[in-house]
Amino acid sequence: VIYGTRTLVLWLHSGWRPSAVFSARSVKQLFGLGSRLFGAALLTHIGNNFPLILLGKMYSSQQTGFYERSAKIKDSVANGISLSLQNVTFPAFSSIQQHDQKLKLSARQVVASMSFVLFPVMIGLASVAEDLFSLMWKDKWLPAVPYFQVLCLSAVFLPLSNTNLNILKAKGRGNTILLIEIIKKAFGFGIVFLGVRYSVMGVAVAYLIWMFFEMLINVGAARRVTRCTVAELARDTLPYLTMAAVMFFCVMGAGWLLKDASVLLVLAVKIIVGAASYILLSWLFKPAAWNEVLSMGRGLLNKLLRQ
Repeated sequence: VIYGTRTLVLWLHSGWRPSAVFSARSVKQLFGLGSRLFGAALLTHIGNNFPLILLGKMYSSQQTGFYERSAKIKDSVANGISLSLQNVTFPAFSSIQQHDQKLKLSARQVVASMSFVLFPVMIGLASVAEDLFSLMWKDKWLPAVPYFQVLCLSAVFLPLSNTNLNILKAKGRGNTILLIEIIKKAFGFGIVFLGVRYSVMGVAVAYLIWMFFEMLINVGAARRVTRCTVAELARDTLPYLTMAAVMFFCVMGAGWLLKDASVLLVLAVKIIVGAASYILLSWLFKPAAWNEVLSMGRGLLNKLLRQ
């Protein structure tokens, strides 16, 4: 349904239509990059399932199920936000691929915007995880909460990681993308293999380290294009990470004050406190992405009013 709707919207809003024309020259030009991107995507798919394969071999189906449920929920939220922003920014990166200075500026803006949205959502989910699991899937799934919280933390590396990978794609660096994907997966498989020997939590922590390593590799590979260091990009994300951390403690404090209340009430209050505290902090300190989000909101509102 989702992909059908997306296809219909693109069909209605795009003037391009497929035609029965074959171009060997175009195939030759696109095959090199396309085949390498396909190889990288295949490695990514294998890597995403590798922890579950090992857990299934070494632990019970129940313990594996706890990790699988945690990973599935985290991925559906984090990847949904990240991929939506990537789909929007990739054409923009492609249009300025020959202008490295503009690419650098755009990359930093995208990292900030993605951090502004992703950090409060993922850290907020970690703060309400116990109440959410208890309400949605009952107490039998509560052992999955610690794994879910660690996996949510791994999502804080996505803005830097995915933005820099998107830049490499826009620049057509297929060879680089495939090479770094091999390096990242070799490291990831190794550290997950070490973690699985200790516990299921060992796998979750290993995955967290793996995502940090992937971020470093992606930023390093794109540095020749963007001229951005890890420290420079990290500074762009720091305001949003700090605000999300303050929000986390506000939410946990609200939960502690309502520890004897019903799960539904506690969850509702935590969500309200988390959203209110993050919005208030954004309004007080006005980071760059806050102004951009407000500008986008006003633009959408004006379009709706004109209609």
